[in-house]
Amino acid sequence: MARPNHEQYKNDARSSREIVVAYRAVIEDESEAVSLATVHYRGGKEEFNLGKEYAQSSDPWDRATGADILAQLGWGNKKNSYKNLLTSF
Repeated sequence: MARPNHEQYKNDARSSREIVVAYRAVIEDESEAVSLATVHYRGGKEEFNLGKEYAQSSDPWDRATGADILAQLGWGNKKNSYKNLLTSF
């Protein structure tokens, strides 16, 4: 089976926060497709903290964004992402 090409995620120069802010800006009206795939792929402490921050918001769309982040966190480096997830609760 061929391995997926992760170069687009490895080479994304945007910060994880920039990606999340762009995603959050469009999810309510679904007018544009913005992906959290790079944030999921990175899956580190910064990305976990962004997911946690958004999940704790009083705004339901922010909470949905946080859940989206945390639900698929770290598929690019599962060992590291699970460590962050498990040690943060």
